[in-house]
Amino acid sequence: MDERILKAVERKSRARTKAAGPAIGLIIVGILNALIGLAYAADLAFSGRDDEVGPFDAPADAELPELLDFLNEPIPPPTPSDYLMAAAMFAVGAFIVYGGLCMKGLQSHGLAIASSILAMIPVLSPTSCCLAGIGVGIWSLVILSNQEVRDAFE
Repeated sequence: MDERILKAVERKSRARTKAAGPAIGLIIVGILNALIGLAYAADLAFSGRDDEVGPFDAPADAELPELLDFLNEPIPPPTPSDYLMAAAMFAVGAFIVYGGLCMKGLQSHGLAIASSILAMIPVLSPTSCCLAGIGVGIWSLVILSNQEVRDAFE
């Protein structure tokens, strides 16, 4: 085989190895986000919130500071924006998984960057509030900015 082809295959293999770790991290973060979105939607749909009261039900004769009175108010029923947020968490999680798969296969550099950035946004990515999404997102962006990795993308 031609030496240039062998070098190109070797460079692509090195780039694939470099991208594998953060790509798997993105896939895991995306799956967690999607599952959290589904769990949130299930909680909204099946919790029967209009009948619930706050977690600190106290007897009528007990004295609570006025500051804590809001804890005994009924929990309001879910609004359409609650369901929209659950759907957004699921959709962003699915997008992050897809971006991680693209990164693992060295396809669509821009999509891999977009999913890395989305993994770091706390409002849309619940795992970033516990630093998993932020860490994986930064790691992915560092690897994606590597010239050898960038050149290997199709």
